[in-house]
Amino acid sequence: MTAIHFPQISQRILITGANGMLGRAFIRQLARQAPQCEVRALTKSEWDVRDGSHIEDLALWMGAGWIMHCAALVDVERCAKEPDLARETIVGGTANVARIAALSGAKIVYPQSFLIYDGSENPITERTVPNPLSFYSTLKLEAEALVLAQSPANLVVRMAGFFGGEEKDKNFVGKIIPHLHGLIRGGTTSYAVGDRIWQPTYTMDLALNSLLLAARGGGGAYVMASHGEASFWELTVEIVRLLGWRNRIEIAQTASENVSKNELGRRPGRAVMRNQRMQSEGLDLQRPWQEALGDYLASDYFTKFRFDTTQ
Repeated sequence: MTAIHFPQISQRILITGANGMLGRAFIRQLARQAPQCEVRALTKSEWDVRDGSHIEDLALWMGAGWIMHCAALVDVERCAKEPDLARETIVGGTANVARIAALSGAKIVYPQSFLIYDGSENPITERTVPNPLSFYSTLKLEAEALVLAQSPANLVVRMAGFFGGEEKDKNFVGKIIPHLHGLIRGGTTSYAVGDRIWQPTYTMDLALNSLLLAARGGGGAYVMASHGEASFWELTVEIVRLLGWRNRIEIAQTASENVSKNELGRRPGRAVMRNQRMQSEGLDLQRPWQEALGDYLASDYFTKFRFDTTQ
């Protein structure tokens, strides 16, 4: 990929939630694409976004740069169980980031969840009206409104469900790989996975494309997802193929209701995005999900999950 230049981005970029899946991807892509930028990447231990006591200092450092607001409580189940913590983190934390932007003149990049949609309309585009099904997604939509109200130049990126971040991956790919690896080692030869449809999207692709939108001065809302769609079953079958497990375990398909009976937060049965605005502006860098997943699983991190074929 040709290096992206940032003619409209300040040398200073603040990243919240820097130790999470998406925060880490932003750090890596900025190092690759914009090494001239001064990046301040704050983990939760360095700044809990619920804490308003550091706002003035951060605003003074920022100047008119960009804030990549990746900090959030992304566990749908936990948000339902701990609503006060969820609101303080998702809405209150975003309000604090918006205050920094107002004081400094900085712009915000706000990663939004596809779960703000109910799946009644597919494909999902920028024209699709959000309808949250869970407390988590209701809070995320409320936080998005704060970002857009603070400045129309702020950028909201409504992202598909994603994978990436190696040991930081708390989503499906990050959980299913060690789980299946353990089952195989224990002698299990078959495992059932649900048929809910989504768009597995690589965090590195999301970060790169978001930075391009920011560099080109994009404001308002975009949808962003990999090309294509897959059920969790289809995704798992591809993971098994890429890791060389096909002769060790069979992935059976089952109805999503059979594996999600105890979920506290409702999720759409099928939510597939079309990158309509990015495509119309010639800014769509997303790839087919199979290609992106193949790149991800080819990294050295996943060597420990491969079995010695000589045994």
